[in-house]
Amino acid sequence: MKAQLEEDADEPLHLDLQKITLNEVSIEKDDEITQQHILVHFSQASSGFKYIDDFIDAHLDASFEIKDMNVPGLGFFKKKHFHIASDLHYNTQKNYVEVRPSQFELEGGLFEMQGSIDLAKNAYLDIEIKGRKPDFKLITSFAPDYIYERLKSYKNEGDIYFKGKIVGAIIDDSPKIDLEFGCKNAHFINPNANKTLKDLNFAGYFSNGAKRSLETSELYLQNLSGRPDESVFRGSFHIKNFIDPYVSVDLHSNLKLESLYELFEIEALKGLSGKMVIDMTIDELLDYNDMEGTLGKLKDGSDSRVILKDVRYKPADYPHAIENINAELDFVAGELVIKIFPGTNQKI
Repeated sequence: MKAQLEEDADEPLHLDLQKITLNEVSIEKDDEITQQHILVHFSQASSGFKYIDDFIDAHLDASFEIKDMNVPGLGFFKKKHFHIASDLHYNTQKNYVEVRPSQFELEGGLFEMQGSIDLAKNAYLDIEIKGRKPDFKLITSFAPDYIYERLKSYKNEGDIYFKGKIVGAIIDDSPKIDLEFGCKNAHFINPNANKTLKDLNFAGYFSNGAKRSLETSELYLQNLSGRPDESVFRGSFHIKNFIDPYVSVDLHSNLKLESLYELFEIEALKGLSGKMVIDMTIDELLDYNDMEGTLGKLKDGSDSRVILKDVRYKPADYPHAIENINAELDFVAGELVIKIFPGTNQKI
């Protein structure tokens, strides 16, 4: 009998839990030292796992919302809704998790991911992400709520891509985030107005930089072009340091103004018509708390020209219209020159 017990004790532990389900559960982490706070609410989560010797193979299927995310460089995940279906392989001896090819959904955008989490090293992530389905939600799902809500009803066609890499510890630190996204020959359609932004192209890049913070973050939009209705635009955009932003803009466009409201349904554009030609170059440090002072400091790096042709604007809360505006605005080396052409008729 003793020999049998010793033989049984040498056998590895086997445990097979097919399914456990949780509903309406919140998990909160508050670190007073780093002042980081995370609150996640799971509306539904189910998991099953097999425990054999030192290894656990698990499957997780969960829907959750990040209620609060006070972590440098990750704040844009706040208020976002996720659904994840993932297979994990956990080495209990090394405290190491292998994330096998899995998928997750973020505000309707569908992604694939795989990589690893080293729990022995402050939950050190090495995760690759890529868009699984060519849809603009791959991009708009990361946008602030007010932008996402405005654009989620739009339809789209074309070659849309997203891929990213997240590397670094998430306990007492922030991981490095590098993202690439863009589209080629895409159409962006407002079904409510039956208006289309045609031939949309751009290549975008985001990184939270060496310090994994808003201060070292950078965003690029390159080779940007498109044709909204009878309009056309092309350009590029670069911002670095999201705390004290340095902005570079190169924009050239010929716009039919009434089509902008019809396409984007922005109330401030309602009642606006005519043509506007823009040639803009900005390469400056901007202070959003002192825009008047910032504009006064713009020098050689900021040369712009705006031409208005037969512009009419009737604000919704104002009884009179501003009509037949024909003008040229030139901004060169910090000076603004306005030319009003004959035929302008301003009824105010």
